[in-house]
Amino acid sequence: MMVTISRNKVDSPQLGYLSVPIEKHVVKGCPLYYRIISGSEKPAFTALKNMISLLKDPGANFTPGALDYTLSGNTTNIHHTLLQKRNGTFYLILWQEVSSFDPDAKQNINVTSRQVTLTLNQPIGSANTYLPNNSKALLKSATNPNKITLNVPDYPLVVELPTLF
Repeated sequence: MMVTISRNKVDSPQLGYLSVPIEKHVVKGCPLYYRIISGSEKPAFTALKNMISLLKDPGANFTPGALDYTLSGNTTNIHHTLLQKRNGTFYLILWQEVSSFDPDAKQNINVTSRQVTLTLNQPIGSANTYLPNNSKALLKSATNPNKITLNVPDYPLVVELPTLF
């Protein structure tokens, strides 16, 4: 499975463009330019590593199912991608497709998160949110959700949605 998430971030420390085979853990083979001269990881490297860790799904090909959901609220410039793992768990990735870097001033632009409501029109066991740009740790969790209020930044917000079989 190939995942592609595009962002227009020139020289920004935030996740830019991700297109990786999920079944291969490519982080260990990343070139040295993903590290700062001191040897520490650049923020983009960490974001990519966290995203791969969360979404990897090694194994045989499968036919993904469908998730019945809607997004409402302040959805201007909100982009989203729906993925599914072999075990049936869905991953909804949302982000604002807006400029967050001023190339002339060479500085970040503060982008306010947009409040979006995710309505699930089918039973879901839980909803777990992650911000891989910041950490691979769980941000929030809800049990048997029908509606979830999300604050969508200008970088990927991942909503993990295990299905009920």
